[in-house]
Amino acid sequence: MRKLKENKWYLSAFFVPFAAAALICIRNGVYPFGENCILHIDMYHQYEPFFTELMDKLKHGGSLLYSFRIGLGSDFVSLISYYLASPFNFLLAFCPSSHVIEFMTLLVLVKIGLCGLSFAVYIKGRFGEEKPEGILFAVCYALSGYMAAYSWNIMWLDCVFLAPLTVLGLEKLVKEGRYKLYCISLAAAVLCNFYIAFMLCLFLALYFAVYCLEELRGAKERAKSFGRFALYSLLAGGMGAALIIPEAIVLSYSGSSGIRFPETAEWYFGLFSMLARHCVNVEAYTGRDHWPNLYCGAAVFLLLSLYFLNRKIPRKKKINRAVLIAFFWLGFSSNILDFVWHGLHFPDSLPGRQVFLYVFLLLITIYEGFSQRTGNRLRDIVIGVLASSAILALAAFVSDGELVTKSSIFITAALILCYAVLLLLYRICHRDIRTFVRGSFLALAFLEDSGYMARVAFVMDGLMGRLGLSGKAFLPMVLGFGCTVPAVMASRTLEKEADRRRTIWITPFMSCSARLPIYVLFADMFFGKYAMLAAFSMYFLGMLTAIVTALVLHRLETHTEHHTLLIELPEYKAPNARTIAVYVWEKVKDYLTKAGTTIFIASIIIWFLLNFGMHGMVGEVTESFGAVLGHWMEPVLAPAGLGMWQIGVALISGISAKEVVVSSFCVLFGISNVNSASGMAALTQQLAQVGFGPLNAYSMMVFCLLYVPCAATIGAIRKETRSMKFTLKMMIFQLLVAWTAAVLVYQVGNLFF
Repeated sequence: MRKLKENKWYLSAFFVPFAAAALICIRNGVYPFGENCILHIDMYHQYEPFFTELMDKLKHGGSLLYSFRIGLGSDFVSLISYYLASPFNFLLAFCPSSHVIEFMTLLVLVKIGLCGLSFAVYIKGRFGEEKPEGILFAVCYALSGYMAAYSWNIMWLDCVFLAPLTVLGLEKLVKEGRYKLYCISLAAAVLCNFYIAFMLCLFLALYFAVYCLEELRGAKERAKSFGRFALYSLLAGGMGAALIIPEAIVLSYSGSSGIRFPETAEWYFGLFSMLARHCVNVEAYTGRDHWPNLYCGAAVFLLLSLYFLNRKIPRKKKINRAVLIAFFWLGFSSNILDFVWHGLHFPDSLPGRQVFLYVFLLLITIYEGFSQRTGNRLRDIVIGVLASSAILALAAFVSDGELVTKSSIFITAALILCYAVLLLLYRICHRDIRTFVRGSFLALAFLEDSGYMARVAFVMDGLMGRLGLSGKAFLPMVLGFGCTVPAVMASRTLEKEADRRRTIWITPFMSCSARLPIYVLFADMFFGKYAMLAAFSMYFLGMLTAIVTALVLHRLETHTEHHTLLIELPEYKAPNARTIAVYVWEKVKDYLTKAGTTIFIASIIIWFLLNFGMHGMVGEVTESFGAVLGHWMEPVLAPAGLGMWQIGVALISGISAKEVVVSSFCVLFGISNVNSASGMAALTQQLAQVGFGPLNAYSMMVFCLLYVPCAATIGAIRKETRSMKFTLKMMIFQLLVAWTAAVLVYQVGNLFF
């Protein structure tokens, strides 16, 4: 378990794309979830028979040099060299004869997962960090448009997941002189598929030149580095000669022999027509018109613009990367470069077979910019949006509307705008949060430095001790009525880890100010003159739940002895300005750098659930994944009187911020302004039509009081406890408490009303 916990970042990078690809198979009814299979084009009439023949030879013996069962007889070495050389294929020896197709399906999914894993390994090796956003970039690599178009070319995928490792090895070879990773990974790529490995070798030569210019100083260092690069590249190629030489001999007798270099230069398409292939929802292309499958995330244009505007990245590096990216763009549309990239032959359909290298280059470039995003100013985001919009506008102007539809371009533009808003919110809203948190910590620092805090802790220690808490836990609980985030962070004033965790566990039950709009809305709509009493009861219920929870946790403790609080009561004094400034700065910086990451990721997840569905981006929330989850939640929430999918969606949106529950209700029920008397009356009428009355409303208020806190609080808890396991346990506990309390309120209430 410890090993799994230590490697959870790598496991996530593997399993997220693996699970996404598996869900696509399930969605399309691939066996055993339907009658379909993934066999496609050559996979059906070539690859599957080749795999079957290899399995037969592995199980029953037979020459790997020749086969009498393919056509009228065929050499088998060349087939192994191109189609079957992957070490994974030798697992066919353990596969039942009737499940070759299922073996190939699983192998494709595993290789997609390995693409994400190898990209994560590159990020860790290059940047030395394991941030959640690294997983997002790894998923973009593993599930790019290239994979959507060519994942059925199972023999190519080994080189796709080996490419990040080979590039990482090249960087280590250049900077540190370490050769093993480069030599072994490149040799493995050559052995697995010499054809795609040829493209990888071209890219490595280009990347070596660029990387040397970026990282090395002086002709002597570069000459030494070139010598190492040449030596270990030849050594890797020599390791693959066992399969390359027989393949070359066989190809010399085929129609692929000879090199017919193009006599005239030709351009397949314009730059902006080609860049339009980056758009969302563009159909994968495998025809003969040379269109590459470039999609690797809608945010690419925006993040690439921010990379070139980043003040922390040297201008020389920006120029080098721009030249290399532009070279790829030329390679997609120039017949001469297309000829060179594809092994000195023109591909017969399936164009842009080197695109995975372009996607990799693009993603590592924008990841570098994203990881140093503090080098961007707010206006850079605006400039990035304008630049992206200009590119998309030109793409829409030149597009014929067939391969890339106008709707795809508009959806991409909308997504870029959403990403820009998220980035702006990440910067601006964090500034607002910083102001609030700074104020909270300023007050804490003032109280602590003045000597008042110690006296509060001393006075409250007797009462809090009966709950198994320290007297110092009183202040975080009081702060919880304002905002749970600084309340959770204030728990660090407790010396003992057990006291801190118990305090953090119960603090979210204190009703924060963000829940007040929910109470006001439902109390005013359903309780008339008793509205204030109904709203106030939530605060009382929250405190009661916190006290009961604290008592239960205290009783469950194996060591129940109470330690008397020993604390020095300092004299009252005027706080020291320098002490307060240092205290506030450390706490605010800590919050923004640690908890902020969780908030950002949670916001993206909630936004995705409410804006995307089975068919991409949706205009109505009723078609989103959130609505699907809401329908799944109906039977669970029904015993609490909340069995409507709209309530499920509103509760999901409330995880981003509790006050969003109110606005979600308005959107889902079509109310434009719930603050007006007519809007409130319309919402009350709609709810009454589906049997939603005062008891349901009170149950809803109770559930919103007690269920999981907002994303900011979750991030603060994760940061303070340094344990995702503790955070998840706490969230599950709060959900169970909220559901149990709401069910009791509704079911008991039905007995009397």
